[in-house]
Amino acid sequence: MRRVMMLLGVLAALNLAVAGVVKFVASRRHTYGDEESDTFDLVVPFSGRELESHARSFAGGSVLVMFGGAEIDLRFAQLDPMGAYMEVDCWFGGVEVIVPDNWRVILNAQTYAGGAENNASDLLARLPEDAPTLEVDARVVLGGLDIRPVSARDEPQGARESTAPA
Repeated sequence: MRRVMMLLGVLAALNLAVAGVVKFVASRRHTYGDEESDTFDLVVPFSGRELESHARSFAGGSVLVMFGGAEIDLRFAQLDPMGAYMEVDCWFGGVEVIVPDNWRVILNAQTYAGGAENNASDLLARLPEDAPTLEVDARVVLGGLDIRPVSARDEPQGARESTAPA
């Protein structure tokens, strides 16, 4: 019984230490940017966040997810003529980035017991050389990053109305 109590005490202390580290890291960065912003910085500790961008000249952004999730919908954003750069840090969570199907997306990812997938890379062969380019640098630890292309004509997932009878 004593060993069980000691193990529970160690696990509780470890839990508090991890929560303290996450809160400390998150307090060093502040979230800014909204649907109309050309840049953003999202900090998502222990929660979830969705951003649907309508930027007129999207230049990039950064996302820090720790024990949570984020969905960044860029299908309605206009990419800056110089291109854009996005930085994604995902620790113990998930990030989904939705891009228009006419953007060139280059993913540079470092993963540790996680995964990062650029589904937009299939489009590179059919896009012109001067297609707008979004470069994504990612670090994923025990989590996942998914970049997927969607036509801007497709409605956002949250905008669909239920067809179920009332």
